[in-house]
Amino acid sequence: MVDRGEIWLDAETTTRVLKECIKEFTKKKDLLKSLTDLSSAKLDMLSSREMEVLALISKSMTNEEIADKLFISSKTVKTHLRNIFEKAGIRNRVEAALAYTRHALMSH
Repeated sequence: MVDRGEIWLDAETTTRVLKECIKEFTKKKDLLKSLTDLSSAKLDMLSSREMEVLALISKSMTNEEIADKLFISSKTVKTHLRNIFEKAGIRNRVEAALAYTRHALMSH
């Protein structure tokens, strides 16, 4: 086996490696669960302007691009983002884009 280039691990090392793999898988699974927990009902609480900002985030637009598109200041965009994150329990732009996309798909 080893002479054919395969890796040999003793039982203790194999157990440690498997435990690490399971731990990493669980972290990723928990992350996916938290992303799917972003409820459409929470997004329904957003104002129409906040939903516009969220839609533009889902198109990977920067704060400056959103500000230009909506004819508002970058500071106002940041305020909208802060409100969106707080109201919807969103932690970052990636979650925001995922939540909006999922919401848009469920609404149609």
